[in-house]
Amino acid sequence: MKKKNFLVSIIIPVYNVEEYINRCIDSVVGQTYNNLEIILVDDGTKDNSGIICDNRAKEDKRIKVIHKENGGLGSARNSGIKNATGEYLLFLDSDDYIEKNTVEKMLKEAKKGYDIVCCGFDRVDEETKVVFSKEMITMPFDELEITEKNIMETAFLNPSGWGKLFKKDIIKNVWFSEDKRAIEDTLFYLEIIPKTKKIKYIKEILWHYMVRPGSLILSITEEKANLFEENLLEIKNIYEKNKYCEKYMDYLTLQVFIHNCVSIPSRIYNNKDIDIGKRIVHIKKYMDNNFPKWRKVKIKAKGRFVKKCGLNVTRLMYKTNTFKLFLIMYNFMINKLKIDIKW
Repeated sequence: MKKKNFLVSIIIPVYNVEEYINRCIDSVVGQTYNNLEIILVDDGTKDNSGIICDNRAKEDKRIKVIHKENGGLGSARNSGIKNATGEYLLFLDSDDYIEKNTVEKMLKEAKKGYDIVCCGFDRVDEETKVVFSKEMITMPFDELEITEKNIMETAFLNPSGWGKLFKKDIIKNVWFSEDKRAIEDTLFYLEIIPKTKKIKYIKEILWHYMVRPGSLILSITEEKANLFEENLLEIKNIYEKNKYCEKYMDYLTLQVFIHNCVSIPSRIYNNKDIDIGKRIVHIKKYMDNNFPKWRKVKIKAKGRFVKKCGLNVTRLMYKTNTFKLFLIMYNFMINKLKIDIKW
């Protein structure tokens, strides 16, 4: 019996990346797996990126170009999803690039019955080419079947749309947030995981995440942080509506703690217009009102001793009102010592 040659749709949002877009496209058109649908979404770019996309489409019939008004990353990805005809989807940022056998290796595993296939990636400084970190290559397991007992194991999975190959069926009726670019990846990830049955991990660097100058740690506005919290409540409502809360409320609570109580404050700290002390008080009140188990939920994850200890320490610092000290140390390590830390 002839094996099915699955179509993989690769969605690439494009906005003001004329310096990087050709490298990204080159890494895709040069894949060892050829049955690709390459969707370039020009999100109202103001430089020559859109023209480059049109020219590349003339060179390769697999490339489709969508030109739209600027709506942000979520809007661009959603446009790609609506136009994708492949059985599998892969989201690639236009300043990143992948190894030439990335799709072949990920699809080979996906065809075995996995809903999501993840691969290792490195975070590389665009200017110096220094590798800040190599991630997803020391997972304590190769695969995971999502159940009530082990869903916590996905808590430290990179919560992004990129770095993964998705079976299109599990993305039905799930969209990236278009609300003023409010941490779209994490929200998408939190909604997808309960619909996922099996995940495969390829412990190999197949993806290169490029960190542009000055973006080693991103500064987030208070408006965006507030919007993120609003969207987290929407995710909670989705869990309740679909009765996910009966099985996965502890999981959602832990994820909200990681992102809203640790990751977001570490980035807000760089915004000098925000009173970080008041923000910490606000976060504690928000968590107590909406995710009351955040102080007690158990962190169950094999082989993640350091991260588990780190999260337990931060919870203790919230309890003792010393979390600001954590933020000072955290940002000193990143901004002064150039040690990249990713939650």
